[in-house]
Amino acid sequence: MAKRAKTDADAEADLGDEVREYIARLSSEKHEESEQLYKTEQRHQIMADQAATMKSQMRTKDDEISALTAQVATLTRSIETLTQTITCLSAMQTGGGQDNKRGGGRKEEKGARNLGGYCWLHDGTQ
Repeated sequence: MAKRAKTDADAEADLGDEVREYIARLSSEKHEESEQLYKTEQRHQIMADQAATMKSQMRTKDDEISALTAQVATLTRSIETLTQTITCLSAMQTGGGQDNKRGGGRKEEKGARNLGGYCWLHDGTQ
């Protein structure tokens, strides 16, 4: 009977070892699943942060594009004004003008004159 008790004790010990191994394996699998879930959550958070950063950068770029568009519109208006001014100045310089009120021979000059590198108009504006 002592032999049988020893065999039963060994069998129970083996069964206990198997149960412990099974519990350890379950615990390890649960730990791995938790770790995978944590890593997945981290990746999700990183992707959300990157999306927010990209959205902010896109807003910044949109603002820059809007500012550039406004600058181009202002520049276009300035070019149109400058073109009209140059056209008017050329027309005034080549137009000659009429005799002055006294009826003298000298014609009244209109438009811009270039004196020593400075361009000014007869009405006093520059």
